[in-house]
Amino acid sequence: MMLRFTTSFLVFSLLTSSAMAQSVRVDKIRGKKAIVDIIEGQIEPGMTLTPSGSSSAFDEFDEASVRAASGKRNNFVAASAGIAQLTNKITGSGSTSETDLRASVMYGWNKRSYEFGPIFSFSSSKDQNFTASTLRAGGFYDFNFKPHTNSKDVFFGATGQATLGSYKSGTKSGSLFTLLAGGVMKYYPLHPANLAIRVDGGYQYTNRSTKPSQTLTGLVANAYFVFYY
Repeated sequence: MMLRFTTSFLVFSLLTSSAMAQSVRVDKIRGKKAIVDIIEGQIEPGMTLTPSGSSSAFDEFDEASVRAASGKRNNFVAASAGIAQLTNKITGSGSTSETDLRASVMYGWNKRSYEFGPIFSFSSSKDQNFTASTLRAGGFYDFNFKPHTNSKDVFFGATGQATLGSYKSGTKSGSLFTLLAGGVMKYYPLHPANLAIRVDGGYQYTNRSTKPSQTLTGLVANAYFVFYY
């Protein structure tokens, strides 16, 4: 009863401060406090509270459903495959074109307005007569243009990634540093299931500390299957 009273009081305060809000949804519960999202014009799947006609009362709601909905999309795991066409500029020599095939995995935390976490990737490409392989580990940060909540919306944002790794091709080997800056989209084709498709891409810069050193630049794209929980 105390939890229900506390939640209703918070929802009432939010509604009285925003006359345009038609309903609110409980997003997360922390102890005896609830964090809610204000929805304007539509009701999305998830726990929703609506006014019952009185300025001080709300319809009954299922507390178990609120708790079940409160933990969604807080964390995620993702796996992807991608392709990149890069220009390889070799110090003291000319430039060549290099096509990389890559696979990546990531783990992340969703803070609604932003998401972040570690990322690991492996890529393979042809370097003259050898197969070049690269291992990378680092981190990513997404800034969401609107809060990433439990709705069925498509979410767009900006992303940045930085990784360190190792490179080996035949007798050549060395370390490398990679930066990527671009955009990201998250789409839920099976909503309300928290399975998403993530597509990110942008401009990538890589420096290989081989002898001679190499600098690779170009546009890249990755598609991920993501499970939020």
